[in-house]
Amino acid sequence: MIHIEKEIFTVENDLLTLVEWQKEHKITAGFTTKNGGESVNQFTSLNLSYTVGDNQATVLKNRKSLAEKIGIPYEKWVFSGQNHTKNIAEVTMADCGAGAESFESGIANVDGMYTKESGIVLAAFFADCTPIYFIAPKHNLIGIVHAGWSGSIQEISRAFVKKWFSLGVKAKEIEVIIGPSASQSAYHVGADIAKAVANMELLDARDAIIDLGNEQFKLDTAYLNYLQLIDLDIPADNIIMSSYCTISDKDLFFSFRRDGETGRMLGYITQ
Repeated sequence: MIHIEKEIFTVENDLLTLVEWQKEHKITAGFTTKNGGESVNQFTSLNLSYTVGDNQATVLKNRKSLAEKIGIPYEKWVFSGQNHTKNIAEVTMADCGAGAESFESGIANVDGMYTKESGIVLAAFFADCTPIYFIAPKHNLIGIVHAGWSGSIQEISRAFVKKWFSLGVKAKEIEVIIGPSASQSAYHVGADIAKAVANMELLDARDAIIDLGNEQFKLDTAYLNYLQLIDLDIPADNIIMSSYCTISDKDLFFSFRRDGETGRMLGYITQ
């Protein structure tokens, strides 16, 4: 049974925080809203991306302000150069600061990161794509994945979990939270994407698509990633899906699908 729970995130100080993981595992993780920053116009106000046309100095101020809220120095943050891939990278202290001052300095062509070291913040950008948080407490492992429709069809969640399997992690030891993203009810796609989903080997992948007629469809990327996790025997009780929708929850989130030129939220995790 799919476990859907908006309340897995606690809203405080303009952030959605995973309080349960903080209490149980001493892991700090969360998701920013669009509120609480200094950006203006279509980027109002907590835009955290350098690549959307916002003032670079303002973005840096927003990022450093976020780092202060979380209590981890900005120098310890690591950003990936997301490109809708299924590529996964291990992060160490040597990577700290990657992507902090510019997009080009991030870990290139990577959409999933993990680390076994403490004091590193793994950070990824979102504005409708699906953030997926992974922990394996017995192995001191944490990770985050950026999964849009392309990464989901490429099965980035499967690639991530298989990487942890190669490190000796068992499926039952992995806990997952699938964060705020475009919900199926609000996410329209064309026939090409729907066909790609239908051709996936996942048994229930077609259930992620609703046919509206006239070659228009609705897509549930969160569910596609859930299926990948279940297919690798991660217990359903170990997976929680947020019911927040970045398209519909206009007061909380930027949405590329809704607004076009807009800012980006940040998913983050550290131990």
